Amino acid sequence: VVFDGSVWKTEGSRSGLQSQQTSEGEVFESDNKELSFTINGKASRGDRFTFETDTGIIEHDLGGTILAMVRAPETPNLVAAVWDPLTERSSIVVWDIRQRVENGRYLLPEGSQGWRLAFGETIADVFVADAHNPQLFKLTLDHENPELSAYDVIETAAPVSTLAWVSD
Repeated sequence: VVFDGSVWKTEGSRSGLQSQQTSEGEVFESDNKELSFTINGKASRGDRFTFETDTGIIEHDLGGTILAMVRAPETPNLVAAVWDPLTERSSIVVWDIRQRVENGRYLLPEGSQGWRLAFGETIADVFVADAHNPQLFKLTLDHENPELSAYDVIETAAPVSTLAWVSD
């Protein structure tokens, strides 16, 4: 929170610069209403203060933007479709919730972008829709060593936007 000589401006490390500014004695409220406070006392241009908040959320970096995430039934694993904008590659990441570690990842073919996921008959059967191409990947996913997984391609008429496994 920084005083510019007339008003206080607030910038969050995650939320960014807030649109509301405040003055002495006025209530400040963050853009999404997560935080409010009142500043009392006189300030000089350049005065600042910082504080920390704790949401209780623990972040884990999966190496890109998570486009889809599904919990593997009856396991401690999450399976996520992750897009790495730096390499422009998509991978399927297996994350162990209990251990809070990545079991590994399976790199999808160049030019594809996994973005929808559905489990099939078993937790090894993972269907992955490609956001850019008219195809699905039927992944045989090795949850302990995802890099050892394999896939078959199922051609579709257009990129698939919704995915579900239906069984008798």
